[in-house]
Amino acid sequence: MRKTSKVPLLFLSILFIGALVALALGFGKKEKVVPEGGTIQVPPGFEAVLYLSGLERPTSMAIGPDGRLYVAQQNGEIISISDADGDGVGGDKIVYATGFDLPLGITFVEDTLYVSHRGKVTRISDEDGDGVGDKQEDIIIGLPVGGDLHQHVQNNRIVLGPDDFLYLSIGIDIETDAHQGKSEESRGHQAEEGRLGLGEETVELGVTDKRSGTVIRFRLDGSKENIYATGFKNPLGIAFDDEGNLFATDNGPHNPDGPDELNHVIQGANYGYPNRPGKQNQPGTVPVVVELQMNSSSNGFSFYYGDQFPEEYRGNAFIAQWGSADDPALGKRVVRVVLERIDGGFRGTEEVFATGFEHPITTLVGPDGSLFVADLGSLDPERKRSGAIYRIFFKASAND
Repeated sequence: MRKTSKVPLLFLSILFIGALVALALGFGKKEKVVPEGGTIQVPPGFEAVLYLSGLERPTSMAIGPDGRLYVAQQNGEIISISDADGDGVGGDKIVYATGFDLPLGITFVEDTLYVSHRGKVTRISDEDGDGVGDKQEDIIIGLPVGGDLHQHVQNNRIVLGPDDFLYLSIGIDIETDAHQGKSEESRGHQAEEGRLGLGEETVELGVTDKRSGTVIRFRLDGSKENIYATGFKNPLGIAFDDEGNLFATDNGPHNPDGPDELNHVIQGANYGYPNRPGKQNQPGTVPVVVELQMNSSSNGFSFYYGDQFPEEYRGNAFIAQWGSADDPALGKRVVRVVLERIDGGFRGTEEVFATGFEHPITTLVGPDGSLFVADLGSLDPERKRSGAIYRIFFKASAND
């Protein structure tokens, strides 16, 4: 009988013990959370993993023509991330472009990246194909922005419409006027004639740019700019569904407080602010699709048309609610809105989908059908790089 060598058995024993130690220490396990104080909670059947951490307050996301995830950060950088080894977690990171002042929206049109940053829209292209943007052109300048008290109020998200126009949402900074001795009733959005009429009510205007509190659209070169819809406070998110309907989130009013909203945006329509905040069933305004949590700062969102989630999630809007700097009970979650058609319009129902974030700011459906969530991270200046991207996926599909 041939003698069996003991060396391979000893080697296998060492490997087995090492594997047990690794499991005990958690090596190889994907970390689900970074925010302090908890984990990302998702519905049964779903899982959330950390895609990339150490970001400096991510604000917007887009999938590039190269399949990479592009992320704008508050520091003015736009980076691209790939999952080169296919493990579902981001790895390789490239700085695509820098020097933007608070970029809140990015979108690709073929090989060109459009960036909405404070007061401007800029387009960037990678002429030599090295993965870094090397040609920049401002196509829109001089957009209305907030004053010293509301520096975050500006042009927000940017999306491409089915008509090949770019659509851009813009906030209104009328609350700055309250600190200049003006009442809530005397502040408003500037119309073409210098006053804004709504039904029998007309208010004097506290801002000087008619594009404040609107959604505008323009050609890919910035030409033919026009106002598409008015009456918004701070529409931080806009997106088209697969039938070409445009929707926008809007932050609720203050003094008195009112709910955030998801609205179906119709050309030429008025959405009530500041004349009738929270009273959108009045003549001359469009009814709200769904009222969202008050003071939750409902931000960027996306419609789900991937193949990974169960069928009942198809066509749902996934809205990131940034939350409040003062009240930890508000927002800090992603909500799911189920839409149904009613009387020629839309009505929505809201339910909580994911919690445990610090300040989620937008969502995006990835090429594999996963849902990316950008978390701005902590507001603590000592934790500027606490921003993160999470990937939420349906485990049953992932294991098929």
